Amino acid sequence: MARDPKTKRPKTDPLLLAIMRAREAERVWVDAWSTPPGTTFDDVARRAGLEPLGDRWEAVKRAAAVDLLALLLHRDLAYGGVVVPAPRAREFAEGFVGLFGPEECRFATNRPLRGGRFVSSWNPATSFTVDAGVVAVGQDRAGVLWVADED
Repeated sequence: MARDPKTKRPKTDPLLLAIMRAREAERVWVDAWSTPPGTTFDDVARRAGLEPLGDRWEAVKRAAAVDLLALLLHRDLAYGGVVVPAPRAREFAEGFVGLFGPEECRFATNRPLRGGRFVSSWNPATSFTVDAGVVAVGQDRAGVLWVADED
């Protein structure tokens, strides 16, 4: 699993570390940080080293963000093989979304789910063959959980 070479500080949150260790992929981005009011999805993408998508972000509700992340962590994006067991993947997804508290929080993705599966087309946020993830913007915290694979 490749690590982000632009990371300026090591991940210290046990959940984020566990996700990084568990999800094998060409590249995984997972982080959460304090943020000022008015932070946009593009601001989060830029900070994480992802391509800002502007009006191509697809807003999703909290429950949909959990479902999307659970599938993203559970299955390989390129071939659909199991990477993280489903119960553990859901636990990670719920934990990540929970980092942003119960208050109002906005979530967006480049590749939503339809019928419990990723849609076949998406707006890439990386130069990798396939990528997907969720950016989160809360009252005072933002973050990203993103995965990229090659076929």
